Amino acid sequence: MTERVFDELLTWVTGVDDTPSDLAKHAGLNAFLVANGVKVPDSSAPARAIVLGGAKAGIEQSVLQDVGFANGEIVCIDRVPPLASEFLGSNSLVWLDGLFPDTVDEDRVPSADVLVCLAASRFFPDAFDTYRRLVRHLRPGSLVVIDFLHQPVIRQAALAALRDWVFVEWGRDRDLAMASLRDLSRLSVSVGNGLVGSVVDLESSAPALGLHPGSYSSQRVLYEVFFPFWFKSGATEDDALRQMVWQLLYRSMNGTEERVRAFADSCDMEVVGVLALTPDTNVLVGRTAR
Repeated sequence: MTERVFDELLTWVTGVDDTPSDLAKHAGLNAFLVANGVKVPDSSAPARAIVLGGAKAGIEQSVLQDVGFANGEIVCIDRVPPLASEFLGSNSLVWLDGLFPDTVDEDRVPSADVLVCLAASRFFPDAFDTYRRLVRHLRPGSLVVIDFLHQPVIRQAALAALRDWVFVEWGRDRDLAMASLRDLSRLSVSVGNGLVGSVVDLESSAPALGLHPGSYSSQRVLYEVFFPFWFKSGATEDDALRQMVWQLLYRSMNGTEERVRAFADSCDMEVVGVLALTPDTNVLVGRTAR
């Protein structure tokens, strides 16, 4: 039942969420690629890029442009159709409809020179396993730009408990489960608005909570540690509902820098850098062995 409910919730949220790609969030990655002169490998053959879970295209397209990918083929693996007008430029586009490796078999994935996956790995059952399977399809010297989500262990446990409850309720009665989620979104907005302007000063570290000495907004501490909902000033209850459901679908949340570097080493990959894009997202930029 778990996979069925996951698929139904994913279908619902992708159908109602028309939020554009957050290009500003990834500006640090674009700057890193440019500053380090990261480019696609030289080849006499037309290049091919695998983009995993990038149907909205904006972030992935900006990365491909930064690394000089042109006149090649982009293979987009996603359950929703990619925005071809955003992707194409001088490139051709192939869409593999589904989730890898659940509904897109490995034998359908061609060899490639670039692998890009940003903001999707958190929904994989195991991001490290999924990436390891895809790296096998890359040619020697291929470019890899992939991200990993990391959440403090307390938040991982809180999200897991809330997800398990919602999944059971959804399996019993979808309408009642959605009504409960809407109640939680109203609660999230109400509590968040009540904390506007509140700040807490911390003097000690609590790694399990993801907290270190410094000043934090009370909203940040509450929502990123203890209260696994979602809040943003000015957001509507519908916004909170969509973002809450996205978070309930998080499954791979242990992408610490140490684990990311160990993964690259296990794949015999040259690491250009592991970029802390946000406090909870690490991006691996590397190349497969030549």
